[in-house]
Amino acid sequence: IGSSNFLRGTVMECRPGSVVAKLETGESMLVSTGKNLPVGSEIQLGVRSDRILVLSADAPVRQGVLSGKVLDRVFAGSQFQILVEVASGQRISVHLTETPSADVVSGAPVLLEI
Repeated sequence: IGSSNFLRGTVMECRPGSVVAKLETGESMLVSTGKNLPVGSEIQLGVRSDRILVLSADAPVRQGVLSGKVLDRVFAGSQFQILVEVASGQRISVHLTETPSADVVSGAPVLLEI
């Protein structure tokens, strides 16, 4: 059993089997879909907490990466739980099985690769 984060967005472009969505955070993301969605459609993406990577704030920015600020970092037995606030104010929960880098601390800017 895992946990998920939900991101809202709007379809900006349709492609075969996918769409480009502009998220509430302001970033654009290529999203695989099982159907064609018209431009302007509102969507909600479910992203598992254990499928998100935490990157240094100086990593190259590309599509599918959200910028944010670490709110909390907790070791919870077999994993680290990182809570990050993104541009829209939404909080994203990340679960890492490996120790995050030393610069992933409360208040630090980070990138989240979705």
